[in-house]
Amino acid sequence: PVALALVAAAPVALAVAQSGARATLRHYVEVRARGYTQGHERLAAWLCDGRARPGDTIALMDIGIVGYRCMDQRILDVTGLTDRHIARSPGGFLDKRYDPAYVLEQAPRFVVLTLTAPVDPVVPPEDGQTFRPGTPIESEIAARPRFRRGYLHPRAAPPDADWLARLAASTGAERVFWHDYPGRYYLLAVFERGPDPGP
Repeated sequence: PVALALVAAAPVALAVAQSGARATLRHYVEVRARGYTQGHERLAAWLCDGRARPGDTIALMDIGIVGYRCMDQRILDVTGLTDRHIARSPGGFLDKRYDPAYVLEQAPRFVVLTLTAPVDPVVPPEDGQTFRPGTPIESEIAARPRFRRGYLHPRAAPPDADWLARLAASTGAERVFWHDYPGRYYLLAVFERGPDPGP
């Protein structure tokens, strides 16, 4: 009887002991799911439901939803999951080391950079908040003169613009999409190639 009672009580004890971890995991999954809906699905819809033409190249790190939705465009994965040259470069996922000229020489029409800041995203950031590219290779792409000449189109934001539109205008991005992420900002900034930026 004692052994049977212990066996019967074990699932209850485990459920109580793991309830905090389960709640944390549930919250994380809910936030990330909301983030993919807010960020990547809206980005894919903006690109592929009229902005991008068939055959355009879209270079980005988070290729999943965009690659799935944008069937008529070429997806260039800057972290090497689907690009053989980048995949064979040194470094692990999100830390591939290669010459960013490889991406820019393919003249993608759109380059999507993740921008992040370790600031609680519960409230909008203050004007002037610094956002940095999310991976080392995105930082290198963003620093290249060819990218800066050909893809950055800074402008004045309309007076009634929300903070995402103001950030897009100040950074020279066409649009910035917010991906809800626990404990930090995680943004998707879309830069569109202008006239041929040259070498």
